[in-house]
Amino acid sequence: MAPVSIRSATHADYETVYGRLAPRSLKAWAAIDGDKLVGLAGFSFSLQGRTVLFGHISDELRAHKTFIVRSAKALGRRARHYRAVAIADPAVANSAQLLEYMGGQYVATLAEGALYSWTTLMSPLAQPFSAQQDNSSKVRPKPVH
Repeated sequence: MAPVSIRSATHADYETVYGRLAPRSLKAWAAIDGDKLVGLAGFSFSLQGRTVLFGHISDELRAHKTFIVRSAKALGRRARHYRAVAIADPAVANSAQLLEYMGGQYVATLAEGALYSWTTLMSPLAQPFSAQQDNSSKVRPKPVH
């Protein structure tokens, strides 16, 4: 089995896979097996500030499990950076499990499927005041010798 390669995706790749015009603002990668487009994943950015994670895994790409797992983890790290959302397609087996593996957190069930979200890692200082711990008034017990 030949290795699958990755390249930056184009709007034409998106239109080939999904059969509709690509979003105006797009950051995506194409999985190529030989000269055939076998997968597509990335982010679409809206003017309202929403970032949507999307992906398509063809039947040919499903044979490359290690490639899928490694790529999904890398995409999940980027999803956290972008604070992305995604919807698990109920017609695709294990799509919800893949989004969870990528670090997505279940939010709600919509008519289209289960909604997942990624959030950025925040330092304690960046959290809302109510979420910060105030240790100044706590008395620490003395160690017993």
